[in-house]
Amino acid sequence: MALDPLRPDLFAPEHYWARAFPSRESRDDELELLERLFPLSWRVETFGASGPPRRKVHRLRDELRSNVGCTRLLDIAAALRLLGAGPIPDDPASAWRIPLQGSLRYPSQYEHAWSEALVGVLLQPVGHVVWQPSRRRRGPRADYYVRHRVGQLVVEVKRIRVGRTTRALYDRRDAEWAGGKGWVLTAAERRECRERDIPRLYRRVRHAAGQLAASSADARELAPAEGRVPGVLFLDVDANPPLLNLRRRLRRWSRRHEWARAIDGVVAFNYRGHVDGRAGTVAQAIYIRKRRRSHEAMNAIFSAYPLCELQQIHVGGLPDGPCTIPIGL
Repeated sequence: MALDPLRPDLFAPEHYWARAFPSRESRDDELELLERLFPLSWRVETFGASGPPRRKVHRLRDELRSNVGCTRLLDIAAALRLLGAGPIPDDPASAWRIPLQGSLRYPSQYEHAWSEALVGVLLQPVGHVVWQPSRRRRGPRADYYVRHRVGQLVVEVKRIRVGRTTRALYDRRDAEWAGGKGWVLTAAERRECRERDIPRLYRRVRHAAGQLAASSADARELAPAEGRVPGVLFLDVDANPPLLNLRRRLRRWSRRHEWARAIDGVVAFNYRGHVDGRAGTVAQAIYIRKRRRSHEAMNAIFSAYPLCELQQIHVGGLPDGPCTIPIGL
């Protein structure tokens, strides 16, 4: 399947969506939101022949080529509805208020925005979720504040792409695969890729720690009797699954560096398709600090879902039979 992004009735339910998602309850509302988010005028400007040349093509065209991509679009729309997307109450005829609209329309920010939106959906069963909590001081803050059954926590979402040098190597291997030579990296190449990822991951994790520390301090001022507010880092490995090979390095940073004390747990997640055609976010804890509050925060997240035998959350529902969906593949 491949849906044409220039088709005027792209998001009309009867076009494709009713047949592909017959039992999705909020499907029509999500399609209406997608039409507002990606209107025909924007699609013509972005994908039309007369559109301006772009260094990076928007990912929407690729999403419309598979059932997994279309499911992810609906899940993004569901997340935006939870974040308050909809018509402005004082003027129903005006344009809608859509959180993350600018980022979702901008090619280089689209994937980062979808990571943030999908974590919002994952957090909904945990407790009361506040997107972009208010700031009591200047500076960067975490993406979410969550009030759960036994306390509170703050969440930051990071997505780390493959570096340019590594991407060039992957592209070269793809070309060789087309020529029948094979794609597998050598041990030396995998080691080089891992070494290049270490400083990139370090910078993102350290920045996330600062955001979690600031949001934790803000949340503690609102309820000082509850003590320190734990912080959880969600790491999207969709664009760079080999990051999971650096989990030992991440644990080492957390033990050795003072700045890392703001990170109580790390959750790796990916958006995966099931064998039976379903798709959804899959998440797994890869680090939990040895503190009572750290365990309480991570338990609040993972106890909100039934877990598969790999101890993973499947937001789209547990797979039928044994789980064969590790998040890093």
